[in-house]
Parts: sequence; C-alpha cells; structure tokens
Amino acid sequence: MATIAEKKLEQGMRVKLANREPTAADPKTLSYYPFFNDLPGVIQKMYADGTVAVTIDRDALPIEIRKRHEQSEIGQRDKWLGGLSEDEREKLTGRQRHFTLKYTVLVGADDVIVDAGAPLLAGASPADPAPEQPRLALEDLTAAELQHLEEIKSRSESK
Repeated sequence: MATIAEKKLEQGMRVKLANREPTAADPKTLSYYPFFNDLPGVIQKMYADGTVAVTIDRDALPIEIRKRHEQSEIGQRDKWLGGLSEDEREKLTGRQRHFTLKYTVLVGADDVIVDAGAPLLAGASPADPAPEQPRLALEDLTAAELQHLEEIKSRSESK
C-alpha cells in the first residue's frame, strides 16, 4: 500500500480515481465503490490514515448521480433561502444566491492516480478548488443586467 508521500499527492492536484475490481476489504473501509471508476477530480484534503478527499468534476458524474446531486443542491439552496428574511435575501449576491455543492468522495490513496497532464491548481484550497473568474465592475454588471432584461422583454413581446 503506497503512502500519500510516496505517491507525491498534493492538495489541488488533478487526479482520477482508479478503475479496479472491488475487494472484500472495500465495504469495511467505505473508501471504494465501482461507480467511482475513472472519475476525474481535484484533491481537496489528505488524511494521516491514508485516505484522500477528492472533489469530482460535476460533468464527469454518471447522469443518474449528477441528477440526484443537482436535485439535492436545489433542495438545499431553496431550504436555505427560505430560512432567510426578505431583507437578507436582497443583500445576497448572485453567486451567493445560486451556490453550488461539490461532489466530494473519500478514497484510499492507492485509488488515486495523478493526472500527469494537468497542473496543480494555483492557490487551491478545500473552499475553492477551481480558479476564480475575474470580478466584473459594477458598470459591466449593470450593462449585462440591462441587456438581459431587454432580451427577456423582447422574447415576451414576440410571443
């Protein structure tokens, strides 16, 4: 069994999960399932017991799992927003209002394969594994919002 250090795993590293047959020990460790085979993702955290938390790329999830994940995300978002007052909801940014949930799995270090072609994500952390998009200026946001409202208006008028 290779250790995390021997495999040179780092937080933020692009990886994919192994494609192997399950063993008799897997149900005891709860760290490997056949539907994880070949899923790509990013290492979020490594633990001393030899397990690794990997956030799976949403687009790579099998369709059934992705649908269930997205339904759960919508339900949790609606529940959270429903618990806020109107004033609190109005203060939220669009990004806060439409947060997404990550699909993170815990696997053994032996089941993590380094994606040699992908670089370590700069500044990656468990809270933000993907590079952030540049923040738009208020003028740009206002212009984009006005354009969007005009598109909605023209679509509704053409019906």
